[in-house]
Amino acid sequence: MSLRGKTTTDELRDILQDAHISFLIGAGTSSGVFDVLGDLETALTELAATKTADPTQARTVRAALYAKFFDGVVVKNNLILDRDPSTQQLFADHRQFVRTINELLVRRRSSILNKQVNLFTTNIDLLLELTLDDLGIDLNDGFTGRFKLHFDTSNFGALRYRRSLQYENLSEVPTFNLLKLHGSAAWDSSDDSKNIYFDPTLKQVAKVAEVLNAARVELEPLAVTDPIDLNGLLAASQEITNTGHIDAFVNEYEKLAIINPTKEKFQTTVLNDNYYDLLRVLSNELEKENSVLMAMGFSFRDEHIKHLIVRAARSNPTLRVIVFCYDDAALAKVESEIDEALVRNSNIVLVGPTSSDDEAKLTLSRITEQYLAPVLGKKSRVDEDAEDEGSSADEPE
Repeated sequence: MSLRGKTTTDELRDILQDAHISFLIGAGTSSGVFDVLGDLETALTELAATKTADPTQARTVRAALYAKFFDGVVVKNNLILDRDPSTQQLFADHRQFVRTINELLVRRRSSILNKQVNLFTTNIDLLLELTLDDLGIDLNDGFTGRFKLHFDTSNFGALRYRRSLQYENLSEVPTFNLLKLHGSAAWDSSDDSKNIYFDPTLKQVAKVAEVLNAARVELEPLAVTDPIDLNGLLAASQEITNTGHIDAFVNEYEKLAIINPTKEKFQTTVLNDNYYDLLRVLSNELEKENSVLMAMGFSFRDEHIKHLIVRAARSNPTLRVIVFCYDDAALAKVESEIDEALVRNSNIVLVGPTSSDDEAKLTLSRITEQYLAPVLGKKSRVDEDAEDEGSSADEPE
């Protein structure tokens, strides 16, 4: 028996009409702008376990690895906020995905199931928040308040209804629950160790960028290659005698309300508590009868999330887990991460591209077009919106 399989439009249509819908979204969906982690998590984890490293050398190498993650992922959220031209395609792909899911909820025939979808993501970027905001779609991201938005996992699950002014008809509004398992660049707990607040100005990111720029001269001997040569970095760190700016960078970086790419993830108790609270929400959703989890851009290298999903698939035979893999190499890696012997209900399926052509690779756009949009039928508002955008773009100025 193999985890590899296929899923048809008719099968997906039946599943999505009558199931509690959740998505698990990983870094692969936004790799057009943000760097993928590669073996950064492995290097940070091995560094933490290295007993022979001098504490100063280990801290210096950790700073170099943090800097790689900060430059490749964290600070690039400014490109998203500024709507940099390099982000246009990424926004377009996310708009297409969100519109499709929203219409699936609008068309849902079941009167028993709520019109909600859960977007679990390990990404710390702001793409989904901005996309949902642009489209005017109801978003529940766990924050409440007006002037000082405060995060609490108890806010998830709230239903939203609208009453018409004329006839007072009550109808449920499709709602997207956005659960950021690894935190967010816009989360801020730097001034309050017990709470997380929403900061759209990325105040702490700016502070980290400032101290990192001052530390770059000191970090210059530490070139982080791909793959990462941890022993080489430790050896090179011996050349660095002045670490004042490096220490300042590490101190500010570790105030970011994000889960670092290492198995020893937590710098603060509040992040620890919220991480496990969010995992509990994920577990509860997967334990519901007739649930579906569709994963995309996710490598299954996060052991907590992987074990939670496999355990839920074993205990809940009505759960369906569909994992969309970018290419054959990604499929093979995910397959190696999941112990096939533990999947006794045959309810985890890995779906890869239909061919080895680059155009067949399962990007977010490709998954939406090939698997999700066809569920709506031959013609949908998503198609019409795309045609309208295309026709207006073709019109002469």
